[in-house]
Amino acid sequence: MRSMQSCGLLVALLLTSTCWAAGTDSAVKTIDNKSLVDMLKAGISFNVIEKMMKGNSRVKLRADPEDLIEIKKAAVEGKMAEREAESLLNLVIDLANKEEDRLKELINKFMNVCINEDEVEYGSMMRSILREGKIAVTELRKHIEEENELKRMGVVDALGQIGDRSPLVVNDVKLMLGDRHPGVREEAAQALARLAPPEMADELIDILERRSAEHLDGIVQALGKIGNEKAVKPLAKLLMTTVDPSSRQAAALALGDLRTKDTEAINALLDAVLDDHDGKLRIYAANSLGRIREPRAIGYIIRSFQRHEGKKGRDELLRQLKHFKSLKVVDFLIPCTNKDAPDVRRAAQETLQILTGADANSQEGWLAVREVIRDRPDWKANGTSTP
Repeated sequence: MRSMQSCGLLVALLLTSTCWAAGTDSAVKTIDNKSLVDMLKAGISFNVIEKMMKGNSRVKLRADPEDLIEIKKAAVEGKMAEREAESLLNLVIDLANKEEDRLKELINKFMNVCINEDEVEYGSMMRSILREGKIAVTELRKHIEEENELKRMGVVDALGQIGDRSPLVVNDVKLMLGDRHPGVREEAAQALARLAPPEMADELIDILERRSAEHLDGIVQALGKIGNEKAVKPLAKLLMTTVDPSSRQAAALALGDLRTKDTEAINALLDAVLDDHDGKLRIYAANSLGRIREPRAIGYIIRSFQRHEGKKGRDELLRQLKHFKSLKVVDFLIPCTNKDAPDVRRAAQETLQILTGADANSQEGWLAVREVIRDRPDWKANGTSTP
């Protein structure tokens, strides 16, 4: 069976080399180190390989010492003459250097785009990098400690999207969870969730429980996005005990990411909705309770809104009621459409639109909408479904 597979590979490589020798490039999309090694082992001649590689924009070669050793071994196995093998190695080094220069130019351009903060241009450059794939990783890693935080965020984002799960890359991204800038820590959490091996959650939980990192919010966000239920108890404990605002906010969001039904965690979130000192925490906790579909959150959000009159963020707190398709919510929101504060009126109006799928320009109009929906089976006095 193995010999038949080897014969099939040889036939495919011979057909490929024949097409290239005939002057067509339709048979091969990319020549990388693996395909070169396969051709050498199959005994493809130096002349054919040289024709395939010279002037071919789809040659993506590396020339690290271990790569050159592997290529030389493959040439020996394929019985290539020693002088031709040396010429091949020189060709590989030359093409790899040109490829390195090309990638360096691409990543430098990406770094400039990162600080321009143009979303369209950023998306276009990111797609270019993703088309390069893992071959761009080495050059990206050289920029991971850039002085500008927007550049560091871009590098971490690109590494996460490329999806190289090698230990070096995973470790680089994990270290950025402790970056000095919160935006980089958030980006690293998202990237690590894409790359992390299963055992990473245990490692991060250990760091969290020992409080052995300067910034815990990056660790916390990563645990929420990785999605391991073992993180629920440590996150709930952090939310209840730490005095660091960024860590508490991150813990509140992470518990929502985990969609936990743990009683202790939900009670901690309910208490956070009523927190007297941190408006962001109140919003994040309300958001997580909405995503968890905790029915008690309706009363807590309403109470917090009333309790913190005049404080910033009440409009965003009100918006978290969008998670609860409930007549109780509608009855509370309708009078808010006549509140003096324009941000509150707008939040109430937009939340009612999300919940009901209707639109009205006045309190009377919304009362009419309520009459229409009150007897529908998908509406309940204390429902928790989302439209």
